[in-house]
Amino acid sequence: MPGALPIPLIALDLVVIAQAVLILRAFPGNLRTWQPRLEDLTRTAGSSRRLAKFRCIVGFYSLGLSLIQGFWAGWGLLAKWFTMWTWWLMTAYFLVGAWLSWRDVRGEAPDGALLALSSRLAFWMVAAFHILGTMALVLTGMTWTLLLPSAYSLPDAAARAIAVEGICNFGSYNQHGMNVVFMLIEGWLADIPVIPSMAGVVSGWAAAYTTFAVIRYMIVGKYIYGVLACALPQQWARTAFVYGLHWLAFGTVLALSWIKGRIRKGVGSEGVHPPGPKVPHDGTAAGELGNGLSTGPRRASSPMPSPCRHKDASGVIRRIRENRRPACDPHPLTGLHVAAALQLGNLRTCRRSSKSPGQHRPPHHRAQPLKQHFM
Repeated sequence: MPGALPIPLIALDLVVIAQAVLILRAFPGNLRTWQPRLEDLTRTAGSSRRLAKFRCIVGFYSLGLSLIQGFWAGWGLLAKWFTMWTWWLMTAYFLVGAWLSWRDVRGEAPDGALLALSSRLAFWMVAAFHILGTMALVLTGMTWTLLLPSAYSLPDAAARAIAVEGICNFGSYNQHGMNVVFMLIEGWLADIPVIPSMAGVVSGWAAAYTTFAVIRYMIVGKYIYGVLACALPQQWARTAFVYGLHWLAFGTVLALSWIKGRIRKGVGSEGVHPPGPKVPHDGTAAGELGNGLSTGPRRASSPMPSPCRHKDASGVIRRIRENRRPACDPHPLTGLHVAAALQLGNLRTCRRSSKSPGQHRPPHHRAQPLKQHFM
């Protein structure tokens, strides 16, 4: 029989719908400027073949589990659960992603219908990545922090055993745990753009299910998730918890993307040492040079001066031989200075060619080229 209006669930549905519309219309962010491309789905900092293999394994694994559950429990029974909505979306995402990745590995360019639909396909695949990353955290957190304690609190022993068994099983461990692992690996391997304005699309996915849950309750008279079958104050508290969990999960996706970007940026910023004594990237010396001089901080972008350009290179040679630094030069002698000095050719020829007749230098002028060329 039709039940009474589920006020907290309806309120949650309206809030999520309004949130989706507001974000997509009023705060589009870079959704308008971002041009979806299929390259966004296959770009990776590692091996494209490894990404294709991973997507293929996860796609067929989740498809096999879905088929087993469907034939065992019935597709109609499974279709009411939000877990299955997200799991089936994840299956489609990984299968399509595997297909695109294998095309990229083989060097096949988009053509025909794929070329015509490339922009839309790229948009919805990136949107699915945001949905799946968020909902994997939401479903896992909600299952183990809300649904399982609620199942253990049931007074009837038989009902409690059925509820606990429905949560603690092989399929549930995959769909409320392994899905997070799958999306974390996917997020690390694939350089899919993470866009904050995609929160509107994620809200739209959640709004679609809450609308379905409200309509089904008004027809059947029962909540899909029994955790909402409680007193009205508890219903408000639990729906608010679910709503807040969605925002926490989406914020976690953004934070993980930012952390990955910082890690990739740190790895990519490591430069190549010039020929000569090796200086660590952090600017500190691993030891001392053969002549006893400690290596100091250096700039990774400092150019290697040519012999004729460095007119006072003999001063460097003299400092190496004397194993000291002039009092007027506050900068330490670095490995780059030594490497430059050791690679110089005919120093006397360069100095003679650089001097004009009758030109005299002040005594303090010798340390200046070191600052000019090396700092």
